[in-house]
Amino acid sequence: MRDFYYDFQIDGKPVLVPDADLSVSAFDMAAEDSGRDESGVLHRFLLRQGVRSFILRYDTLSRNEYRYLRALIEGKDTFCVTYRNADDQPAELIGYCTGYSLLLHNARQGIYKGMKLEIQEC
Repeated sequence: MRDFYYDFQIDGKPVLVPDADLSVSAFDMAAEDSGRDESGVLHRFLLRQGVRSFILRYDTLSRNEYRYLRALIEGKDTFCVTYRNADDQPAELIGYCTGYSLLLHNARQGIYKGMKLEIQEC
């Protein structure tokens, strides 16, 4: 099994070290009333700013590695995410899994490819 990545944890348990970059982004959440008027001017009504989103990518996983990652998120509406912010300081947020995708490459050997795990702040 690959090493644990202690700088990113779900409910106090580390994820596995991703193969590719850990993607971190932030976006503003606008209200449904936001939009453009007849003259084309945008009226933006923000609900929240800087909502964080994370994507972890794994090129190849064994069956046990896949099961471990799945167990971190499965059956949970929300969970505590601990990570290092841009200042390299520990930070926490409540998040949820927006989804994950992967390909079962070899069922007999239990090899999975191309897993993408998406986590967003609540």
